Amino acid sequence: MRHGLGLVLLLAILLSSHALYTASKHGAGTPTLIKVALYADTGASVRGVADTLAVLNYPHSGIHAVKVNATDIQRNLSMRYYDAVYFAGGGGTKMSKTLGERGREAVVRFVATGGAYVGVCAGAFLAMEHLNISVFDDVSYPYNGDHKRGDGNTTVVLTQDGEHGLAGVKAARLRHQFIFYANGPVMANSANISKMTPETADPVVLATFGTTSVPAEANYTGPNAGGGEAAIVSNLFGRGRVLVSGPHPEASPMDFPHEHAPPSKPGTEPAFLVQSFVQYAVHMSRSITGQPKSL
Repeated sequence: MRHGLGLVLLLAILLSSHALYTASKHGAGTPTLIKVALYADTGASVRGVADTLAVLNYPHSGIHAVKVNATDIQRNLSMRYYDAVYFAGGGGTKMSKTLGERGREAVVRFVATGGAYVGVCAGAFLAMEHLNISVFDDVSYPYNGDHKRGDGNTTVVLTQDGEHGLAGVKAARLRHQFIFYANGPVMANSANISKMTPETADPVVLATFGTTSVPAEANYTGPNAGGGEAAIVSNLFGRGRVLVSGPHPEASPMDFPHEHAPPSKPGTEPAFLVQSFVQYAVHMSRSITGQPKSL
């Protein structure tokens, strides 16, 4: 009887400790929500931010995303308030300049200490070229007159790692759905060894481009057009997980030439893919830090 009582008390202590942790971070009554700081300042696409905010906050996503500006990141980006920071499309260089040295250092420190980072298109370039927290590189640009890949709709194919890690996404359905693409990175299928440092580890390709061209560059189908190259990749940086994506699953496929791109609809594979970006990055960060997992 004493042993049974002891087990009950131990279980109660563990559960109360977990509750105190989640209540202090997420607020009482919402212990499973993943809190995301979504960058919404100069350099971020207004449409990209709006679509991402909508998709992340769909009912039953288990995610609560809020918009933050560069000052918020400089002053308040810490695991005390957020589980992940998310940079959507726009311009990576403008984002970097707006963040400033203090903001860039805050993001790097946040990830190194266990926070998750998700970057889409410009947010991917920010991670690769300005923050230096991603170990993947954009492959050489094909020449189509202005050294840009262009805008259009593409498809992606999950790898085995992607099928295992991006929970909730049905790979067979996803590979047949168009996803908006806008001149984002088309990455090599292996990490850049020169970028591997003591802070980086576990580079993983989660999805590749399924189309032969990304998306349909003007009269270009040659090498580096994108088919089979990496579309979604991830790696550890310090104790945090970095995930970057070339395509934009937060937006509905473009209806060219009208170019309407409302948020991906609830219950669709692209919407699940966006949510899984955050869930995967946070889950894999917490598996390293030993914090309670939201999944």
